[in-house]
Amino acid sequence: MKRIGAFFRKFFIWIITTILSFCLVTFIFITAVHIDLNQIIEDIYSYSNNDAQQKIHSLITNACITAPYSDDTPEQLMQICSDFEQQKVAESATFKRIVFFLLGEINQADFQKNMENKITSEIAIGDQNQFTEMFTTYKNIRQMIIPFATFLIIFLFILLYLFYLKNPIEYMKKSGTIFLKLALIFIIPFCLLQLYLFVHPLDTTPIINNFLTNLDTSDNGSITPESQMESIILLTLKTIYTIKLFVISLIILAIAILLRYVLPKYLNRENHHANLIKNTN
Repeated sequence: MKRIGAFFRKFFIWIITTILSFCLVTFIFITAVHIDLNQIIEDIYSYSNNDAQQKIHSLITNACITAPYSDDTPEQLMQICSDFEQQKVAESATFKRIVFFLLGEINQADFQKNMENKITSEIAIGDQNQFTEMFTTYKNIRQMIIPFATFLIIFLFILLYLFYLKNPIEYMKKSGTIFLKLALIFIIPFCLLQLYLFVHPLDTTPIINNFLTNLDTSDNGSITPESQMESIILLTLKTIYTIKLFVISLIILAIAILLRYVLPKYLNRENHHANLIKNTN
């Protein structure tokens, strides 16, 4: 019976720690990780070569010069050109605003006119709406999950403690192990990503060239060829595994070391010292 009891105790502890680890990873992702579409598009510009950036500069310059500033010109296009000409924003940010313009964020017909009819009415507005809807859904789910995940994490830590009532030091070690695994889940991918980008630097020039080619050929407003999905994936990973997340992971790692090694060693030494005094008396 003792063996059976010990088996079920280990089994339930394993179940609790597994669910707890999953909840902690989910909680970190939904609170500390944000897929920044704006940053991804700006990085497409930033990681292209000088020639591609110069082509974008010329494109924006020509569009703003030829834009007929009349009552029919979209206000946002006027603002983009005004900020660009006065150098109020970085050129990468202007490129981002132009891309959103092309994707139908503002009046597509007026933009066609101001871009000298280089773009047809088949620009993928529907795809942009789906993309926006997807991000809105993600934000709504995120807002619902945060309080539930917080409650569940606290509950599982309390539940796990009940299995270690007679040995709180072991509970401390178990909690430290959970935090250690949690930290490594984020630290290892971050380091691997940085190493990969160091060995294979990003070059988004083909994406820019494809973007410019499609403007000339009116090819459905496509921005990214399938062959460049690797660059897009890497840029997306860069917005996930940020310095902020890395610092948070290092803090979690420090907590893990404290709980797993430092505090247990200190408490064991104090307990041993207390027992020696007790036996002496």
